[in-house]
Amino acid sequence: MQDRFEATGLALLATVRRDGAPRISGIEPYFGLGHLWLGMMPASRKARDLQRDPRFALHAATADKEMKDGDAKVAGTAIEVTDEGTRTAYSRGFAEATGFDP
Repeated sequence: MQDRFEATGLALLATVRRDGAPRISGIEPYFGLGHLWLGMMPASRKARDLQRDPRFALHAATADKEMKDGDAKVAGTAIEVTDEGTRTAYSRGFAEATGFDP
């Protein structure tokens, strides 16, 4: 499954809005430190959605309608990371993997 998410580096994140409607947002998932990370700006709508209701679904970006290379989906409950040391480790790993330093 991880390889499908890493193939494009992009995914679609589904969260629950305050009014109960779904919200779909683009995201760059990262697999590192033994976890799946959903990095985002702290005040973004998707972050606020997850702070209020941590349930999410994640779908790997597809490159073609036939999905010749397969499909990957995951659902779960997000946990906000507030520990600065862990956040720093995430940022370093993400930067090394993608070339972008958040």
